[in-house]
Amino acid sequence: MPLLPSLGALPWLVISANLLAAVFLSITLWLAFKLGREDGTPHLNLLFCLMGAILGWATGILASPLDTSDAARFVTLGQAASAFLSGYVVSKLDRFLERTLFTADDVRPFAWRRLGLMTSAFLVLFIAVFLNRTYFHSKALPQPGASAPSSAVAPQPGTAPTDSLGRRP
Repeated sequence: MPLLPSLGALPWLVISANLLAAVFLSITLWLAFKLGREDGTPHLNLLFCLMGAILGWATGILASPLDTSDAARFVTLGQAASAFLSGYVVSKLDRFLERTLFTADDVRPFAWRRLGLMTSAFLVLFIAVFLNRTYFHSKALPQPGASAPSSAVAPQPGTAPTDSLGRRP
C-alpha cells in the first residue's frame, strides 16, 4: 500500500503536523536545557516538560475519540475529571499559584519559565495527538450524513457485533 493514501484523507496535514511537533518539541527541550543551566536544574525543567507532554497526550486522546464506544467512555471520564477539577483543584489552585509563582513583592522567573515549558510541551503534544487521531484515522470514522457501510448489517446469529473498526465492544 502506498504511503500517502495510508495516512488518511489529508496526508500532508498529518505529515506537517508531525514534523512541526518534532521541531517545536525539540525547541522546547533545548530551551529546558538552556534555561536549566542558569540555575543548575535542567532535570527539573525536563520533568516539567514531561508532565506537560503527558497531560497533552492524554488530553489529545480524550478530545479525539476514534468511534462511538470511545466517545461514550470519554464522556464518562470527562465528567469525572470535570467534577474533580471544578471542585477540589480550582479551590486550591489560586493559593498554590500565588506561593509558587510569586514571592512577597516580586515574581519568580524560574517558576514562570517552567510553567511556559510545561505549557509548550502540553500544546505540542495535544495538537499532534489530536490531529493524528482525527485525520490519520479519519477513514475509520463514520462521516455525518453518510450511509452505513455494507459490513454494518446485522450480525449473523451466534456472532458478536463489532464497531466501525472491526473490534468487539
